[in-house]
Amino acid sequence: MIEKLCILDIETTGFEPENSEILELYILKVADNEIIDEFYSLFKPNQKIENSNIHGITDEKVKNAPTFQEMDNEITNFVKDTILVGHNINYFDLKFLNYYLQKPLKNKTLVGDILQPIVDEKYTISDKLWLGHKNRKEKNKLMGRGFGYGLVDKNSSHTNTISARYYKDG
Repeated sequence: MIEKLCILDIETTGFEPENSEILELYILKVADNEIIDEFYSLFKPNQKIENSNIHGITDEKVKNAPTFQEMDNEITNFVKDTILVGHNINYFDLKFLNYYLQKPLKNKTLVGDILQPIVDEKYTISDKLWLGHKNRKEKNKLMGRGFGYGLVDKNSSHTNTISARYYKDG
């Protein structure tokens, strides 16, 4: 049997599901290296969108969109019996999805397994630069703005794989 992957990404109104909402969900379903289906939706949140500068999603864009709860069953059925794949899947996307879905997803997840095991030195950063990123992240997080990054998996051998982003508020 060919395993099906669901590669997903979400956009939210913030960083923690307890005080933020999902605004956008895009999922590509892949089997045997072919895209076999896709799911996309914007969602109308209960709160005003304050971080449009990060993702470009405005209150105007979602005014006629369904709520996340209205799409719950469709989302759950779409990812059923698949492996979930995403950059920060276990620490961000899945945390939000499981907070808002009626039934938490128990799908297997992949991140590090799809990364290159050996990376050419020219694509890596020095320990000194990495420490600088960590320090800037903490300073800017305290101020609610600035440069941020995400680790793929804190316990993996791929911890120097990062996603950098610039954000003004959380």
